[in-house]
Amino acid sequence: MQYIGKQACFAVTTPYQIIGAISIVLKEKMNADLYIFGMFDGYENVANAIKKEGIFDSVICVEPEQFQFTKKSKALRQIVTYRRVTATFLPETVKYDVFYTTSRAHVKTLMIHELKRRNREMSFVIYEDGIGMYRPGKLAIVTSQRRRLFERLIGWRMFEPERTSIIAYEPKLVDASRDVTIKPIGNMPRIDWNTMEGDLIRRIFAMDNKKTIAERIIVFDNIRHGNVGNDEAMDRAIGTILSITTPSDVICKPHPRSISVTKTGMKVYSYSGIPIEAIYSYMNDLENRILISCTSTASMTPKLLFDKEPYIIDISEMINGSMGTENEAMLNKIEKMYRRKERVIRIRSLDELQLEVKRLYNN
Repeated sequence: MQYIGKQACFAVTTPYQIIGAISIVLKEKMNADLYIFGMFDGYENVANAIKKEGIFDSVICVEPEQFQFTKKSKALRQIVTYRRVTATFLPETVKYDVFYTTSRAHVKTLMIHELKRRNREMSFVIYEDGIGMYRPGKLAIVTSQRRRLFERLIGWRMFEPERTSIIAYEPKLVDASRDVTIKPIGNMPRIDWNTMEGDLIRRIFAMDNKKTIAERIIVFDNIRHGNVGNDEAMDRAIGTILSITTPSDVICKPHPRSISVTKTGMKVYSYSGIPIEAIYSYMNDLENRILISCTSTASMTPKLLFDKEPYIIDISEMINGSMGTENEAMLNKIEKMYRRKERVIRIRSLDELQLEVKRLYNN
């Protein structure tokens, strides 16, 4: 078959990835297609808004029913019969020179398999998807022994180092040393939020000053998926915060994949389809805010995207019993980025939480 060659495509599953894709396309002035996989609330509205802006040549919105699965056995079968899946959303005659991605999400694996069949010389750019980019050994290109064995069995490698580049907001902090030979990591362009670029992002996500967060303390809730112990621990933390502050100064931002919200009486931000990055762009006092979470990317993006340093109170050790090696590594890297390192605070108990929140809130 004769394929129509195109410059690039982006495959995204989150609003953060969309913001990154737009920043790259605008700064590089490239012609690219955007594939949005329906894994976040309001993805169809976002896709339609992007189409109206004319940033991408094509915007393809992929419904969850086209790629979601519940059993690993089905996922393995899809690897073998990948063209049945990709045929539901990938134009039959297109091929790309460059594939931009952030992860090894299953549907992206299938898409890459088909596109590499069409163009064996296709290259890859792995771009930043939040703090996960800086986790040791968590780059999309890095492969475990199990992954390498699987790739040998199916006869192809997802990311070939000689055809793969990495870009990040803080290249020096990316760990790309594990079993890969990779080019020097490049700088990822940032959105200039004070120009038309910022206005464009806010239009796409239907963000305006009526939907901003005025509260000084923002609590980023855990993913609530039925883990009673963790949910109760989080609610105790929220109750402690409410007991020593004026409740009108505190708001909860639920995780997009939570199936329930806190029942403590704390105000809950209701515009679930608006990414926190767009909300931050309206905050002239971002560095005076107090962000509380269990090592959430949302508490770290002010530094990554805006070079702002709000207070970060990390309660993951208090909630989960231990911080975990990966979370600690991520928080250490954010702390290293901060000029005022005392603004990154680790909490181990409710007493410590009460002490630190009271100190900062009354400051």
